[in-house]
Amino acid sequence: MGRSVTASLVTFAKNLRYHAKGLFSRKETPKKAFQGVTKDARKLAKSFTYDEDEEAKHRRVRKLINKGRKVYNAHGYKESEHYFRKAIHEDNRNAWAHAYLAYSLYQQGRFKDAAAYWKRAIEIDPDSEAARKAEQKLRAVERRTSETVAELEDRLE
Repeated sequence: MGRSVTASLVTFAKNLRYHAKGLFSRKETPKKAFQGVTKDARKLAKSFTYDEDEEAKHRRVRKLINKGRKVYNAHGYKESEHYFRKAIHEDNRNAWAHAYLAYSLYQQGRFKDAAAYWKRAIEIDPDSEAARKAEQKLRAVERRTSETVAELEDRLE
């Protein structure tokens, strides 16, 4: 369902008007006008159609994320990475999948990779809860990194 029903209705009304004008001004034959209206009606009907494939995909992604979280909470970070990557493969626009993958990578000591996935979660949906949590974690990691660097510099002096 790419467009809203309202936008589809407005477009259909405009096209219906166009075909009626063409018919009455004899710029369009009745057959051609009917074909145009039929084509536009099919497009309109699609906007009312429930997209079961899309909903099924969202359910699969939610299941993968939930499995990954369960494994992550049991400290199975490598295995949880697998579930989160599968979720991203199914829907690469899911901010939670990216954020959770980042947590798994972070727990495995893959800090740069984790930071990249947290940034991607923020980029995908900046106003989401996933983005807010990713930003918090990124700030905490950056703060600890700068504290560690400062501590090492002090030791070297």
